[in-house]
Amino acid sequence: MSFQFENTGSETIPASTFKSRIDWPSGQQVTIPVQVPTLESKKKWTSEPKETDALCEGFGFLYVHPSHLVSGTFVPVSVNGERLDRQTSEVCVATINARRAQEVYALWGLVVSAFGLFVVALDKIVTFIRWLFPNL
Repeated sequence: MSFQFENTGSETIPASTFKSRIDWPSGQQVTIPVQVPTLESKKKWTSEPKETDALCEGFGFLYVHPSHLVSGTFVPVSVNGERLDRQTSEVCVATINARRAQEVYALWGLVVSAFGLFVVALDKIVTFIRWLFPNL
């Protein structure tokens, strides 16, 4: 995942570290720090893609703090263009559906089996029609 930062204010925001967190159903957490460079007014910056392993199957919740501490000053955070209200607790902004490899393989196995069953059924239907109408 990558993060896009934009300074929508009129003042320059100094370089800082932005932290987000993923909570997994197993109770494990992953913190994702992003080093944000100095952002001039009205400038955007996108982080390099960050990778993390799914620590268990199920939905992981991505949390951010609604205000980001930069040089002792709180800077409001917006997610997907929607400004979050300043609160003291973190806000869940997205979910991640993690699947085990077995789930993915089971899905493809089902697709292949369904296609095979379709081919067998089509063969039986054609054989039955030829039996009904031997002159075709």
